[in-house]
Amino acid sequence: TEDLITDLSKISGLFVVARNSTFVFKGQAIDIPTIGRRLGVANVIEGSVRKLGQRVRINVQLIDAKTGGHVWADRYDGTLDEVFELQDLVCNAVVDAMSVKLSKSETKRLGTIHTTDIDAYELFVKAKATPYPPIPARMAAANELFKQTVQKAPDFAGGYAGQAWIVGFGALWGHEDPQPIGLRAEALAYKAI
Repeated sequence: TEDLITDLSKISGLFVVARNSTFVFKGQAIDIPTIGRRLGVANVIEGSVRKLGQRVRINVQLIDAKTGGHVWADRYDGTLDEVFELQDLVCNAVVDAMSVKLSKSETKRLGTIHTTDIDAYELFVKAKATPYPPIPARMAAANELFKQTVQKAPDFAGGYAGQAWIVGFGALWGHEDPQPIGLRAEALAYKAI
């Protein structure tokens, strides 16, 4: 979900609602027109991911937020080794279903895979979900997961960016002195770049 939000946000001309706004509805039985009105969107993407051993199945539906009717739906099967390619297929299919014209740079950005290490990527996703609510223990746990991400895949910028984010987040919430923390977050951000 986060990757799809991120990838679709890179496309000019699309209004994509932020992760925190959309995750409010996770696990709730609310009809699509109500979600569409609350978020102020024309379409809603919903789907599921199922995993069995090394096999993964992704189901995705693009739904008209006014009527609740399906605009497009598809299923993607593959292995965990191909999960990033499957995500790219899903994102490109959603873009096609919405009849969005991509520029060359947008097409290139959507095709970029930042890591092929599925374990590091799972640590990264888990770390991003960990610091809520933003109390020191949860933020420390998230930082530890980002550190493990870096150890597992030192060439994956997400681990360093995550550490920069969580360190800066700590300063923002007043858990530590902002001056030295800000310098540490900046150094990690440059490492990610």
